[in-house]
Amino acid sequence: MVAANANANANMNAKAGTRANAGTNTDPTANTDRTANTDPTANTDTGGNTRAGASGNANATSNAPASDVVVDPAEPVASNARERLASATTADGATAEAAAEGWTTRLRAAVRRWWFGTPEPFLTKSTKPLKVDPRSFDSFAGDYDRFAGMCDPLGEWLAGLELSGGRALDAGCGSGRHAFALAAGYDEVVAVDLSAPLIEVARMRRPHERVRYDIASLTDVHDAAGFDLVLSMTTLHHVDDLPAALVHLKSQVRPGGRIILVDNTADRPTPARRAYVIGAVRELREDLRRLSARDAWWLYRFRTGSAWLDHLMSDRYLSRSQYRRRYGRVFPGAEFTDLDFATAMRWTRPKD
Repeated sequence: MVAANANANANMNAKAGTRANAGTNTDPTANTDRTANTDPTANTDTGGNTRAGASGNANATSNAPASDVVVDPAEPVASNARERLASATTADGATAEAAAEGWTTRLRAAVRRWWFGTPEPFLTKSTKPLKVDPRSFDSFAGDYDRFAGMCDPLGEWLAGLELSGGRALDAGCGSGRHAFALAAGYDEVVAVDLSAPLIEVARMRRPHERVRYDIASLTDVHDAAGFDLVLSMTTLHHVDDLPAALVHLKSQVRPGGRIILVDNTADRPTPARRAYVIGAVRELREDLRRLSARDAWWLYRFRTGSAWLDHLMSDRYLSRSQYRRRYGRVFPGAEFTDLDFATAMRWTRPKD
């Protein structure tokens, strides 16, 4: 009687396409219909209901006795299928996400190369690293090198001196622009800077057989042979003990050699942040005349970026009169020259 009822229910469900609820249906004949279905074409909805295929369900329940239906073989099959489907979906999704990320990265690099002239991102307000010493150039060494190459009036002044000799020291060489220029007139150039990233930029972009780039403080240079030229450009306002640094650099000059020290000077020890922003806006017009639009805009973005402005806010400058007074104490008889935003000092050590 039970088998007959099961077969009748199965046939009716198969023809009508009804759903048998596995979680709430307590009719044993309905459970017989659900568990006996081994047809892989059966569809499972999200609520745990099974939509039976018409022919599969009917055949399975009509041939199997009710007493034999004690194990549900469809459950592990369906479970394994769901696991394989989820695994495949996850793998495909990860692959698609990685491909999309790679595509967007390449697109950004192409835009930066077209507009800014380099595929590398530069550090501005939105990309400034956290917890970085603002006095250091380490976080934006490459951008600083590009900036200095676009506007270097002090380098032009130095080139006009037509310096030459045997050995030269560039104390605080940065990315090596001036050291590289000195190699045209000197047999050997020693260039030192505290910033490892700047030294790396110098070695990569300005290698020269007569230039040696070292990571060191200018006060760590102790060369018994001395130098025919000791040069320091816009570096000495970073040192903690200026008089000691001046005395040390003086000790590295050979008899008959000379020392050239150039540093930023200003009426205020630290100009206001807005003064630099306003200056960048004013200089943009001139930059557009002498540079391409892409380079001029990059220069403006660098000058108004947080990394550069934070660095400027950490600087402490002497006034022109303070510069002459303090440097003159260590180098009596030195010659001073005002250069736009800086002051230069030249001094020659008397021959023995």
